[in-house]
Amino acid sequence: MARGQRVVVRPYYEHDGIVIYNCDCREILPELPKVDLVLTDPPYGVNYVTSWRLRNDKLRVPVVNDKDLSIVAEVWPVTMDRLWDDRHWYSFVSPRMIKEAAGIFGDIKHILAWDKGDRGTVGDLKCGFGEA
Repeated sequence: MARGQRVVVRPYYEHDGIVIYNCDCREILPELPKVDLVLTDPPYGVNYVTSWRLRNDKLRVPVVNDKDLSIVAEVWPVTMDRLWDDRHWYSFVSPRMIKEAAGIFGDIKHILAWDKGDRGTVGDLKCGFGEA
């Protein structure tokens, strides 16, 4: 997406006042009215490549923009501007990147941890919780 370029984003799901967008947040956030909740699964900043596929599989590629948290830092101010007072923003973050994420988010109230137990991650079966 080129800077300044307007993109028309259509809802992935819409029903009874609930709207879900599945897109690059940089495309939709500037277009949104004030909202009560933003739930994101941004790049984790860990340069993730799945181990689920064979090494020579053409679909075994790094997650786009996952080399660092620069996109998270870029959209944080826009996200905060889109949220009402007494708002909620939930973001998935790698356990290894909590300190770096806290530097972007500032005053964090709570950290929620999803303990997957011994199930590992779907994307990397040789590791434990989230350490892909």
